[in-house]
Amino acid sequence: MTKAVYPYMLKEKYGRIINTSSVTGTRVVDEGQTTYALTKGAVSSFTKALAYEAGPYGITVNAVLPGWVRTPKVEQVAADSRPEDPESALRDMAGFIPLKRLCDIDEIGDLVAFLASDEAKYITGTEMVIDGGSTLPETFDILQRIRRKKMGIYEELQARGLIAQVTDEERIRDLVNSGKAVFYIGFDPTADSLHVGHFMALCLMKRLQEAGNKPIALIGGGTGYIGDPSGRTDMRSMMTPEQICHNCDCFKEQMSKFIDFSEGKALMVNNADWLLDLNYVEVLREIGPHFSVNRMLTAECYKQRMEKGLSFLEFNYMIMQAYDFYALFQKYGCNMQFGGDDQWSNMLAGTELIRRKLGEDAGAMTITLLLNSEGKKMGKTQSGAVWLDPNKTSPFDFYQYWRNVADADVLKCIRMLTFLPLEEIDKMDSWEGAQLNTAKEILAYELTKLVHGEEEAKKAQESARALFSKGNAAEMPTAQLTEEDLTDGKIDILTMLVKSGLVTSKSEARRAVQQGGVAVDGEKVSDIAASFGKEDLSGEGIILKKGKKNFRRVVAE
Repeated sequence: MTKAVYPYMLKEKYGRIINTSSVTGTRVVDEGQTTYALTKGAVSSFTKALAYEAGPYGITVNAVLPGWVRTPKVEQVAADSRPEDPESALRDMAGFIPLKRLCDIDEIGDLVAFLASDEAKYITGTEMVIDGGSTLPETFDILQRIRRKKMGIYEELQARGLIAQVTDEERIRDLVNSGKAVFYIGFDPTADSLHVGHFMALCLMKRLQEAGNKPIALIGGGTGYIGDPSGRTDMRSMMTPEQICHNCDCFKEQMSKFIDFSEGKALMVNNADWLLDLNYVEVLREIGPHFSVNRMLTAECYKQRMEKGLSFLEFNYMIMQAYDFYALFQKYGCNMQFGGDDQWSNMLAGTELIRRKLGEDAGAMTITLLLNSEGKKMGKTQSGAVWLDPNKTSPFDFYQYWRNVADADVLKCIRMLTFLPLEEIDKMDSWEGAQLNTAKEILAYELTKLVHGEEEAKKAQESARALFSKGNAAEMPTAQLTEEDLTDGKIDILTMLVKSGLVTSKSEARRAVQQGGVAVDGEKVSDIAASFGKEDLSGEGIILKKGKKNFRRVVAE
Protein backbone atom coordinates (compact mmCIF):
# COMPACT_ATOMS: atom_id res chain seq x y z
CA MET A 1 0.00 0.00 0.00
CA THR A 2 2.76 2.47 0.97
CA LYS A 3 4.65 1.63 -2.21
CA ALA A 4 1.55 2.51 -4.25
CA VAL A 5 0.72 5.88 -2.65
CA TYR A 6 4.17 7.14 -1.69
CA PRO A 7 5.17 8.51 -5.14
CA TYR A 8 1.99 10.66 -5.28
CA MET A 9 2.61 11.98 -1.78
CA LEU A 10 6.14 12.94 -2.73
CA LYS A 11 4.81 14.80 -5.77
CA GLU A 12 2.24 16.69 -3.67
CA LYS A 13 4.67 17.14 -0.72
CA TYR A 14 1.91 16.15 1.59
CA GLY A 15 0.64 12.92 3.07
CA ARG A 16 -0.38 10.92 6.10
CA ILE A 17 0.75 7.29 6.35
CA ILE A 18 -0.64 5.31 9.28
CA ASN A 19 0.54 1.73 9.67
CA THR A 20 -1.15 -0.88 11.85
CA SER A 21 1.18 -2.92 14.03
CA SER A 22 0.61 -4.50 17.45
CA VAL A 23 1.87 -4.22 21.01
CA THR A 24 3.14 -7.78 20.51
CA GLY A 25 5.82 -6.28 18.28
CA THR A 26 7.30 -4.66 21.38
CA ARG A 27 6.69 -7.27 24.05
CA VAL A 28 5.79 -10.95 23.66
CA VAL A 29 3.60 -12.38 26.41
CA ASP A 30 2.61 -15.80 25.13
CA GLU A 31 4.45 -18.63 23.39
CA GLY A 32 3.80 -19.28 19.72
CA GLN A 33 4.00 -15.59 18.84
CA THR A 34 7.48 -15.56 17.37
CA THR A 35 6.52 -15.08 13.73
CA TYR A 36 3.68 -12.69 14.55
CA ALA A 37 5.91 -10.56 16.79
CA LEU A 38 8.62 -10.49 14.11
CA THR A 39 6.26 -9.14 11.45
CA LYS A 40 4.72 -6.54 13.76
CA GLY A 41 8.14 -5.43 14.98
CA ALA A 42 9.17 -5.02 11.34
CA VAL A 43 6.18 -2.73 10.72
CA SER A 44 7.27 -0.52 13.61
CA SER A 45 10.87 -0.36 12.34
CA PHE A 46 9.60 0.41 8.82
CA THR A 47 7.47 3.23 10.24
CA LYS A 48 10.40 4.94 11.93
CA ALA A 49 12.71 4.56 8.94
CA LEU A 50 10.14 5.95 6.50
CA ALA A 51 9.26 8.82 8.83
CA TYR A 52 12.87 9.97 8.73
CA GLU A 53 12.98 9.70 4.94
CA ALA A 54 9.59 11.29 4.25
CA GLY A 55 9.68 14.09 6.82
CA PRO A 56 11.37 16.69 4.56
CA TYR A 57 8.53 16.27 2.04
CA GLY A 58 5.77 17.10 4.52
CA ILE A 59 4.71 13.46 4.90
CA THR A 60 4.05 12.07 8.38
CA VAL A 61 4.40 8.35 9.10
CA ASN A 62 3.06 6.81 12.31
CA ALA A 63 2.01 3.39 13.57
CA VAL A 64 -0.95 2.33 15.68
CA LEU A 65 -0.21 -0.48 18.14
CA PRO A 66 -3.42 -2.04 19.48
CA GLY A 67 -3.60 -4.52 22.33
CA TRP A 68 -6.57 -6.83 22.82
CA VAL A 69 -9.39 -5.61 20.56
CA ARG A 70 -12.89 -7.08 20.56
CA THR A 71 -12.98 -8.43 17.02
CA PRO A 72 -14.80 -11.47 15.54
CA LYS A 73 -11.50 -13.39 15.67
CA VAL A 74 -10.98 -12.65 19.39
CA GLU A 75 -14.60 -13.59 20.09
CA GLN A 76 -14.01 -16.90 18.29
CA VAL A 77 -10.91 -17.57 20.42
CA ALA A 78 -13.03 -17.01 23.54
CA ALA A 79 -15.76 -19.31 22.22
CA ASP A 80 -13.25 -22.07 21.43
CA SER A 81 -11.66 -21.87 24.86
CA ARG A 82 -14.93 -21.74 26.80
CA PRO A 83 -17.85 -22.75 24.57
CA GLU A 84 -20.27 -22.88 27.49
CA ASP A 85 -19.65 -19.22 28.40
CA PRO A 86 -17.59 -17.20 25.87
CA GLU A 87 -18.41 -13.90 27.57
CA SER A 88 -16.71 -15.04 30.78
CA ALA A 89 -13.57 -15.85 28.74
CA LEU A 90 -13.63 -12.32 27.31
CA ARG A 91 -14.01 -10.90 30.82
CA ASP A 92 -11.00 -12.91 31.95
CA MET A 93 -8.95 -11.44 29.08
CA ALA A 94 -10.02 -7.97 30.13
CA GLY A 95 -9.25 -8.69 33.78
CA PHE A 96 -5.51 -8.30 33.16
CA ILE A 97 -5.94 -4.87 31.54
CA PRO A 98 -5.85 -1.85 33.88
CA LEU A 99 -8.96 -0.36 32.18
CA LYS A 100 -10.71 -3.73 32.68
CA ARG A 101 -12.12 -3.97 29.17
CA LEU A 102 -11.12 -4.86 25.65
CA CYS A 103 -10.57 -2.15 23.10
CA ASP A 104 -13.45 -1.34 20.74
CA ILE A 105 -12.82 -1.26 16.98
CA ASP A 106 -14.23 2.28 16.78
CA GLU A 107 -11.56 3.47 19.22
CA ILE A 108 -8.87 2.25 16.83
CA GLY A 109 -10.66 4.13 14.04
CA ASP A 110 -10.78 7.33 16.10
CA LEU A 111 -7.01 7.18 16.70
CA VAL A 112 -6.31 6.58 12.99
CA ALA A 113 -8.59 9.51 12.08
CA PHE A 114 -6.73 11.77 14.49
CA LEU A 115 -3.32 10.81 13.03
CA ALA A 116 -4.71 11.54 9.55
CA SER A 117 -5.93 15.01 10.54
CA ASP A 118 -4.07 18.30 10.53
CA GLU A 119 -4.22 18.26 14.33
CA ALA A 120 -1.50 15.58 14.14
CA LYS A 121 0.61 17.32 11.49
CA TYR A 122 3.62 17.61 13.84
CA ILE A 123 3.50 13.95 14.93
CA THR A 124 5.67 11.55 12.94
CA GLY A 125 7.73 8.42 13.59
CA THR A 126 5.55 7.66 16.61
CA GLU A 127 4.15 4.35 17.81
CA MET A 128 0.72 5.10 19.29
CA VAL A 129 -0.04 2.35 21.80
CA ILE A 130 -3.75 1.76 22.42
CA ASP A 131 -3.98 -1.21 24.79
CA GLY A 132 -5.69 -0.01 27.95
CA GLY A 133 -2.39 -0.24 29.84
CA SER A 134 -1.76 -3.95 29.16
CA THR A 135 1.92 -3.36 28.34
CA LEU A 136 2.66 -1.43 31.52
CA PRO A 137 5.59 -3.15 33.29
CA GLU A 138 3.40 -4.01 36.26
CA THR A 139 0.76 -5.61 34.04
CA PHE A 140 3.40 -7.55 32.13
CA ASP A 141 4.85 -8.90 35.39
CA ILE A 142 1.40 -10.11 36.45
CA LEU A 143 0.86 -11.83 33.11
CA GLN A 144 4.27 -13.48 33.33
CA ARG A 145 3.53 -14.80 36.81
CA ILE A 146 0.19 -16.19 35.65
CA ARG A 147 1.79 -17.75 32.60
CA ARG A 148 4.47 -19.33 34.80
CA LYS A 149 1.84 -20.82 37.09
CA LYS A 150 0.12 -22.35 34.08
CA MET A 151 3.29 -23.55 32.37
CA GLY A 152 4.07 -27.22 32.38
CA ILE A 153 7.42 -28.70 33.31
CA TYR A 154 8.50 -28.69 29.65
CA GLU A 155 7.92 -24.93 29.39
CA GLU A 156 9.77 -24.41 32.65
CA LEU A 157 12.78 -26.33 31.33
CA GLN A 158 12.66 -24.12 28.24
CA ALA A 159 12.47 -20.96 30.35
CA ARG A 160 15.49 -22.11 32.34
CA GLY A 161 17.49 -22.66 29.14
CA LEU A 162 17.91 -26.37 29.78
CA ILE A 163 16.56 -27.93 26.58
CA ALA A 164 18.99 -28.25 23.68
CA GLN A 165 17.56 -30.75 21.16
CA VAL A 166 14.45 -32.92 20.96
CA THR A 167 13.29 -35.55 18.49
CA ASP A 168 9.57 -34.68 18.48
CA GLU A 169 8.84 -31.58 20.52
CA GLU A 170 5.04 -31.84 20.54
CA ARG A 171 5.08 -35.48 21.64
CA ILE A 172 7.74 -34.96 24.29
CA ARG A 173 6.00 -31.84 25.60
CA ASP A 174 2.73 -33.76 25.98
CA LEU A 175 4.42 -36.72 27.67
CA VAL A 176 6.37 -34.80 30.31
CA ASN A 177 3.63 -32.23 30.99
CA SER A 178 1.09 -35.01 31.57
CA GLY A 179 3.50 -36.97 33.78
CA LYS A 180 3.48 -39.97 31.42
CA ALA A 181 7.17 -40.03 30.55
CA VAL A 182 9.17 -43.06 31.64
CA PHE A 183 12.65 -41.80 30.95
CA TYR A 184 16.20 -42.81 31.59
CA ILE A 185 19.56 -41.11 31.96
CA GLY A 186 22.74 -43.15 31.90
CA PHE A 187 25.71 -42.74 34.24
CA ASP A 188 28.93 -44.60 33.48
CA PRO A 189 30.85 -45.40 36.70
CA THR A 190 34.18 -43.88 35.63
CA ALA A 191 34.98 -42.82 39.21
CA ASP A 192 33.79 -43.54 42.75
CA SER A 193 31.80 -40.31 42.89
CA LEU A 194 29.45 -38.31 40.74
CA HIS A 195 30.65 -34.82 39.85
CA VAL A 196 29.27 -31.47 38.76
CA GLY A 197 29.04 -32.77 35.20
CA HIS A 198 26.32 -35.17 36.42
CA PHE A 199 24.62 -32.51 38.50
CA MET A 200 22.39 -31.09 35.77
CA ALA A 201 21.19 -34.56 34.81
CA LEU A 202 20.31 -35.35 38.43
CA CYS A 203 18.46 -32.05 38.80
CA LEU A 204 16.57 -32.75 35.57
CA MET A 205 15.51 -36.12 36.92
CA LYS A 206 14.38 -34.48 40.14
CA ARG A 207 12.35 -31.79 38.30
CA LEU A 208 10.66 -34.33 36.03
CA GLN A 209 9.90 -36.72 38.89
CA GLU A 210 8.27 -33.91 40.89
CA ALA A 211 6.07 -33.32 37.81
CA GLY A 212 4.82 -36.91 37.98
CA ASN A 213 7.19 -38.60 35.52
CA LYS A 214 9.09 -41.81 36.32
CA PRO A 215 12.91 -41.71 36.13
CA ILE A 216 15.18 -44.67 35.49
CA ALA A 217 18.75 -44.15 36.64
CA LEU A 218 20.83 -46.44 34.46
CA ILE A 219 24.19 -47.34 35.98
CA GLY A 220 26.67 -48.31 33.27
CA GLY A 221 28.11 -51.42 34.83
CA GLY A 222 28.35 -52.87 31.30
CA THR A 223 29.21 -49.83 29.20
CA GLY A 224 31.81 -48.95 31.84
CA TYR A 225 33.88 -51.83 30.46
CA ILE A 226 34.16 -49.90 27.17
CA GLY A 227 34.17 -46.17 27.96
CA ASP A 228 32.28 -43.40 26.17
CA PRO A 229 34.48 -41.66 23.53
CA SER A 230 32.25 -38.52 23.55
CA GLY A 231 34.25 -35.38 24.21
CA ARG A 232 37.50 -37.36 24.50
CA THR A 233 40.74 -36.96 22.61
CA ASP A 234 42.20 -40.18 24.06
CA MET A 235 40.93 -43.57 25.16
CA ARG A 236 39.69 -43.95 28.73
CA SER A 237 41.68 -46.09 31.15
CA MET A 238 40.38 -49.62 31.45
CA MET A 239 38.80 -50.42 34.81
CA THR A 240 38.67 -53.76 36.57
CA PRO A 241 35.28 -55.41 37.27
CA GLU A 242 35.90 -54.75 40.98
CA GLN A 243 36.43 -51.02 40.37
CA ILE A 244 33.29 -50.80 38.25
CA CYS A 245 31.20 -52.58 40.89
CA HIS A 246 32.54 -50.33 43.68
CA ASN A 247 31.86 -47.17 41.68
CA CYS A 248 28.31 -48.31 40.89
CA ASP A 249 27.60 -48.77 44.62
CA CYS A 250 28.88 -45.24 45.33
CA PHE A 251 26.63 -43.78 42.60
CA LYS A 252 23.54 -45.42 44.06
CA GLU A 253 24.05 -43.78 47.44
CA GLN A 254 24.61 -40.30 45.97
CA MET A 255 21.66 -40.47 43.57
CA SER A 256 19.27 -41.19 46.42
CA LYS A 257 19.79 -37.61 47.63
CA PHE A 258 18.13 -36.32 44.47
CA ILE A 259 15.69 -39.02 43.38
CA ASP A 260 12.93 -40.73 45.37
CA PHE A 261 13.27 -44.47 44.72
CA SER A 262 10.54 -45.46 47.20
CA GLU A 263 7.34 -47.28 46.21
CA GLY A 264 8.33 -47.70 42.57
CA LYS A 265 8.52 -43.93 41.96
CA ALA A 266 11.87 -44.44 40.24
CA LEU A 267 14.10 -47.31 39.20
CA MET A 268 17.81 -47.87 39.40
CA VAL A 269 19.09 -50.53 37.02
CA ASN A 270 22.49 -51.69 35.83
CA ASN A 271 23.11 -52.40 32.15
CA ALA A 272 25.58 -55.10 33.17
CA ASP A 273 22.44 -57.23 33.77
CA TRP A 274 21.91 -57.58 30.02
CA LEU A 275 25.08 -56.39 28.26
CA LEU A 276 27.45 -58.84 29.91
CA ASP A 277 25.30 -61.79 28.88
CA LEU A 278 25.00 -60.86 25.21
CA ASN A 279 26.20 -63.33 22.60
CA TYR A 280 28.55 -61.61 20.20
CA VAL A 281 27.37 -63.44 17.07
CA GLU A 282 23.72 -62.85 17.96
CA VAL A 283 24.39 -59.13 18.39
CA LEU A 284 26.08 -58.99 15.00
CA ARG A 285 23.13 -60.73 13.36
CA GLU A 286 20.28 -59.04 15.25
CA ILE A 287 21.63 -55.52 15.81
CA GLY A 288 24.45 -55.02 13.32
CA PRO A 289 22.26 -54.74 10.18
CA HIS A 290 20.49 -51.70 11.66
CA PHE A 291 23.65 -49.57 11.94
CA SER A 292 25.36 -47.81 9.04
CA VAL A 293 29.11 -47.46 9.59
CA ASN A 294 29.24 -44.47 7.25
CA ARG A 295 26.57 -42.73 9.27
CA MET A 296 28.17 -43.64 12.59
CA LEU A 297 31.48 -42.09 11.55
CA THR A 298 29.78 -38.74 10.96
CA ALA A 299 28.69 -38.60 14.61
CA GLU A 300 30.22 -35.81 16.67
CA CYS A 301 31.21 -38.22 19.44
CA TYR A 302 33.68 -39.96 17.08
CA LYS A 303 35.17 -36.98 15.24
CA GLN A 304 37.75 -36.00 17.88
CA ARG A 305 38.84 -39.57 18.35
CA MET A 306 39.25 -40.15 14.61
CA GLU A 307 42.17 -37.71 14.52
CA LYS A 308 44.28 -39.83 16.89
CA GLY A 309 42.74 -43.17 16.10
CA LEU A 310 39.40 -44.63 17.11
CA SER A 311 39.64 -48.12 18.57
CA PHE A 312 37.12 -50.80 17.65
CA LEU A 313 36.43 -51.04 21.37
CA GLU A 314 35.16 -47.45 21.51
CA PHE A 315 33.43 -47.73 18.15
CA ASN A 316 31.00 -50.17 19.71
CA TYR A 317 29.92 -47.77 22.46
CA MET A 318 27.12 -46.23 20.37
CA ILE A 319 25.70 -49.69 19.66
CA MET A 320 25.76 -50.58 23.35
CA GLN A 321 24.01 -47.36 24.38
CA ALA A 322 21.41 -47.88 21.68
CA TYR A 323 20.89 -51.43 22.96
CA ASP A 324 20.35 -50.01 26.47
CA PHE A 325 17.40 -47.96 25.24
CA TYR A 326 16.07 -50.94 23.31
CA ALA A 327 16.29 -53.17 26.42
CA LEU A 328 14.74 -50.55 28.75
CA PHE A 329 11.89 -49.95 26.30
CA GLN A 330 11.00 -53.64 26.40
CA LYS A 331 11.64 -54.31 30.09
CA TYR A 332 10.21 -51.17 31.70
CA GLY A 333 8.20 -49.34 29.04
CA CYS A 334 10.87 -46.62 28.90
CA ASN A 335 9.71 -44.20 26.19
CA MET A 336 12.32 -41.45 26.47
CA GLN A 337 16.03 -40.95 26.93
CA PHE A 338 17.51 -37.73 28.31
CA GLY A 339 21.15 -36.73 28.47
CA GLY A 340 23.81 -34.14 27.73
CA ASP A 341 23.91 -32.51 24.33
CA ASP A 342 27.15 -34.35 23.48
CA GLN A 343 25.12 -37.61 23.60
CA TRP A 344 22.76 -36.69 20.77
CA SER A 345 24.14 -39.15 18.21
CA ASN A 346 24.11 -42.05 20.66
CA MET A 347 20.54 -41.23 21.70
CA LEU A 348 19.27 -41.03 18.13
CA ALA A 349 20.83 -44.44 17.51
CA GLY A 350 18.64 -45.81 20.31
CA THR A 351 15.41 -44.32 18.96
CA GLU A 352 16.24 -45.64 15.50
CA LEU A 353 16.97 -49.15 16.80
CA ILE A 354 13.62 -49.25 18.62
CA ARG A 355 11.84 -48.09 15.48
CA ARG A 356 13.55 -50.65 13.25
CA LYS A 357 13.31 -53.63 15.62
CA LEU A 358 9.94 -52.98 17.29
CA GLY A 359 8.17 -50.54 15.00
CA GLU A 360 7.61 -48.21 17.98
CA ASP A 361 8.35 -44.54 18.59
CA ALA A 362 10.65 -43.45 21.39
CA GLY A 363 11.87 -39.93 22.12
CA ALA A 364 15.14 -38.28 23.01
CA MET A 365 15.94 -34.91 24.54
CA THR A 366 19.29 -33.38 25.34
CA ILE A 367 19.99 -30.78 27.96
CA THR A 368 22.29 -27.83 27.47
CA LEU A 369 25.88 -28.45 28.46
CA LEU A 370 27.02 -26.33 31.39
CA LEU A 371 29.58 -24.05 29.78
CA ASN A 372 31.11 -20.84 31.10
CA SER A 373 31.23 -17.57 29.17
CA GLU A 374 34.47 -18.75 27.52
CA GLY A 375 32.81 -21.88 26.15
CA LYS A 376 34.57 -24.27 28.54
CA LYS A 377 32.82 -26.97 30.58
CA MET A 378 32.16 -25.94 34.16
CA GLY A 379 32.83 -28.18 37.11
CA LYS A 380 36.59 -28.46 36.92
CA THR A 381 39.36 -26.81 38.91
CA GLN A 382 43.13 -26.90 38.59
CA SER A 383 43.18 -29.86 40.94
CA GLY A 384 40.48 -31.77 39.02
CA ALA A 385 36.72 -32.31 39.03
CA VAL A 386 34.31 -30.79 41.54
CA TRP A 387 32.89 -33.95 43.15
CA LEU A 388 29.56 -34.51 44.89
CA ASP A 389 31.22 -36.77 47.46
CA PRO A 390 32.10 -34.62 50.52
CA ASN A 391 35.21 -36.72 51.09
CA LYS A 392 36.57 -35.78 47.66
CA THR A 393 35.32 -32.18 47.50
CA SER A 394 34.38 -30.77 50.89
CA PRO A 395 31.11 -28.81 51.28
CA PHE A 396 33.26 -25.71 51.83
CA ASP A 397 35.22 -26.20 48.60
CA PHE A 398 31.98 -27.02 46.76
CA TYR A 399 30.45 -23.79 48.07
CA GLN A 400 33.57 -21.81 47.17
CA TYR A 401 33.58 -23.13 43.62
CA TRP A 402 30.14 -21.67 42.95
CA ARG A 403 30.82 -18.56 45.04
CA ASN A 404 33.68 -17.75 42.70
CA VAL A 405 32.05 -18.24 39.29
CA ALA A 406 32.51 -15.38 36.84
CA ASP A 407 30.09 -12.47 36.87
CA ALA A 408 29.03 -13.37 33.34
CA ASP A 409 28.01 -16.90 34.43
CA VAL A 410 26.27 -16.50 37.78
CA LEU A 411 22.74 -15.61 36.63
CA LYS A 412 22.78 -18.34 33.98
CA CYS A 413 23.83 -20.87 36.63
CA ILE A 414 21.08 -19.73 39.01
CA ARG A 415 18.47 -20.16 36.26
CA MET A 416 19.73 -23.54 35.06
CA LEU A 417 20.79 -25.23 38.29
CA THR A 418 18.74 -23.96 41.23
CA PHE A 419 15.10 -24.62 42.08
CA LEU A 420 14.36 -20.97 42.87
CA PRO A 421 11.11 -19.71 41.27
CA LEU A 422 11.57 -18.20 37.82
CA GLU A 423 9.87 -14.95 38.77
CA GLU A 424 12.43 -14.52 41.57
CA ILE A 425 15.28 -15.20 39.12
CA ASP A 426 13.82 -12.81 36.54
CA LYS A 427 14.22 -9.96 39.02
CA MET A 428 17.95 -10.74 39.26
CA ASP A 429 18.48 -10.24 35.51
CA SER A 430 19.04 -6.52 36.06
CA TRP A 431 21.53 -7.03 38.90
CA GLU A 432 25.04 -5.73 38.44
CA GLY A 433 28.11 -4.72 40.44
CA ALA A 434 27.91 -5.66 44.13
CA GLN A 435 24.54 -7.31 43.53
CA LEU A 436 26.29 -10.04 41.52
CA ASN A 437 28.26 -10.97 44.65
CA THR A 438 24.94 -11.46 46.41
CA ALA A 439 23.79 -13.60 43.47
CA LYS A 440 26.94 -15.73 43.79
CA GLU A 441 26.22 -16.32 47.48
CA ILE A 442 22.67 -17.35 46.60
CA LEU A 443 23.95 -19.73 43.92
CA ALA A 444 26.60 -21.28 46.16
CA TYR A 445 24.21 -21.71 49.09
CA GLU A 446 21.36 -23.22 47.04
CA LEU A 447 23.58 -25.74 45.26
CA THR A 448 25.47 -26.73 48.40
CA LYS A 449 22.10 -27.23 50.12
CA LEU A 450 20.95 -29.48 47.27
CA VAL A 451 24.05 -31.67 47.39
CA HIS A 452 25.09 -31.62 51.05
CA GLY A 453 22.02 -30.47 52.98
CA GLU A 454 21.01 -27.19 54.59
CA GLU A 455 23.22 -27.57 57.67
CA GLU A 456 26.40 -28.02 55.64
CA ALA A 457 25.39 -25.15 53.34
CA LYS A 458 25.04 -22.81 56.32
CA LYS A 459 28.40 -23.93 57.74
CA ALA A 460 30.11 -23.39 54.39
CA GLN A 461 28.56 -19.96 53.97
CA GLU A 462 29.54 -18.88 57.50
CA SER A 463 33.08 -20.14 57.03
CA ALA A 464 33.44 -18.39 53.68
CA ARG A 465 32.27 -15.12 55.21
CA ALA A 466 34.59 -15.67 58.19
CA LEU A 467 37.60 -15.65 55.88
CA PHE A 468 36.99 -12.00 55.16
CA SER A 469 35.88 -10.99 58.64
CA LYS A 470 38.60 -12.83 60.59
CA GLY A 471 35.92 -14.81 62.38
CA ASN A 472 35.83 -18.49 63.24
CA ALA A 473 36.56 -20.61 60.19
CA ALA A 474 36.27 -23.93 61.93
CA GLU A 475 34.31 -25.52 59.10
CA MET A 476 36.99 -24.68 56.53
CA PRO A 477 38.74 -27.67 54.92
CA THR A 478 41.54 -28.69 57.22
CA ALA A 479 44.96 -30.18 56.56
CA GLN A 480 46.09 -32.20 59.61
CA LEU A 481 49.87 -32.43 59.93
CA THR A 482 51.71 -35.05 61.97
CA GLU A 483 55.15 -35.14 63.60
CA GLU A 484 56.46 -36.86 60.48
CA ASP A 485 55.58 -33.77 58.43
CA LEU A 486 57.76 -31.56 60.65
CA THR A 487 61.53 -31.24 60.71
CA ASP A 488 62.91 -30.19 64.10
CA GLY A 489 59.40 -29.10 65.03
CA LYS A 490 59.02 -26.85 61.95
CA ILE A 491 57.67 -27.00 58.39
CA ASP A 492 58.67 -24.74 55.52
CA ILE A 493 56.09 -22.89 53.43
CA LEU A 494 56.69 -24.96 50.28
CA THR A 495 56.21 -28.27 52.06
CA MET A 496 53.14 -26.94 53.86
CA LEU A 497 51.54 -25.89 50.56
CA VAL A 498 52.05 -29.39 49.19
CA LYS A 499 50.88 -31.16 52.38
CA SER A 500 47.77 -28.98 52.53
CA GLY A 501 46.75 -30.02 49.01
CA LEU A 502 46.76 -26.46 47.66
CA VAL A 503 49.49 -27.38 45.17
CA THR A 504 50.70 -30.65 43.70
CA SER A 505 54.46 -30.04 43.76
CA LYS A 506 57.14 -27.92 45.39
CA SER A 507 57.94 -26.26 42.08
CA GLU A 508 54.32 -25.09 41.83
CA ALA A 509 54.53 -23.94 45.46
CA ARG A 510 57.74 -21.97 44.75
CA ARG A 511 56.10 -20.18 41.81
CA ALA A 512 53.07 -19.31 43.90
CA VAL A 513 55.22 -17.75 46.64
CA GLN A 514 57.48 -15.89 44.22
CA GLN A 515 54.46 -14.49 42.37
CA GLY A 516 52.98 -13.15 45.60
CA GLY A 517 50.02 -15.52 45.68
CA VAL A 518 50.53 -17.07 49.14
CA ALA A 519 49.41 -15.71 52.50
CA VAL A 520 49.31 -17.00 56.08
CA ASP A 521 46.64 -15.53 58.36
CA GLY A 522 46.19 -12.68 55.92
CA GLU A 523 49.90 -11.81 55.69
CA LYS A 524 51.64 -12.32 52.35
CA VAL A 525 54.56 -14.77 52.37
CA SER A 526 57.33 -13.76 49.94
CA ASP A 527 60.22 -15.85 51.30
CA ILE A 528 60.36 -19.41 49.93
CA ALA A 529 62.42 -20.39 52.99
CA ALA A 530 59.80 -19.18 55.48
CA SER A 531 58.98 -21.80 58.11
CA PHE A 532 56.40 -22.28 60.84
CA GLY A 533 56.76 -24.05 64.16
CA LYS A 534 54.45 -26.52 65.84
CA GLU A 535 53.34 -23.79 68.23
CA ASP A 536 52.05 -21.75 65.23
CA LEU A 537 50.02 -24.73 64.08
CA SER A 538 48.50 -25.71 67.42
CA GLY A 539 44.93 -25.01 68.52
CA GLU A 540 42.99 -23.42 65.63
CA GLY A 541 46.13 -23.55 63.51
CA ILE A 542 46.75 -21.10 60.68
CA ILE A 543 44.80 -20.08 57.57
CA LEU A 544 46.89 -20.83 54.49
CA LYS A 545 45.79 -19.08 51.31
CA LYS A 546 46.86 -19.61 47.69
CA GLY A 547 45.51 -17.13 45.16
CA LYS A 548 42.21 -15.43 45.83
CA LYS A 549 40.01 -18.48 46.13
CA ASN A 550 41.89 -21.39 47.72
CA PHE A 551 42.15 -21.75 51.51
CA ARG A 552 43.13 -24.38 54.04
CA ARG A 553 43.22 -24.40 57.80
CA VAL A 554 46.51 -26.11 58.71
CA VAL A 555 46.91 -27.67 62.17
CA ALA A 556 49.49 -29.95 63.76
CA GLU A 557 48.97 -32.55 66.45
